[in-house]
Amino acid sequence: MIEYSSSRLCFKEDIIEPLNDEDEFAVHTPYGVFMMTKDEFRNRDGLWR
Repeated sequence: MIEYSSSRLCFKEDIIEPLNDEDEFAVHTPYGVFMMTKDEFRNRDGLWR
């Protein structure tokens, strides 16, 4: 799993694009951690975990 931190929910193309569809990434923000697979991100119908 790829993880990175941001002061707000920010999707970083240079980190997400190289992932395979089933690979997960997590964005750590002051408001919580948002995790999803690249496929969930791309389809935008995935649930936040």
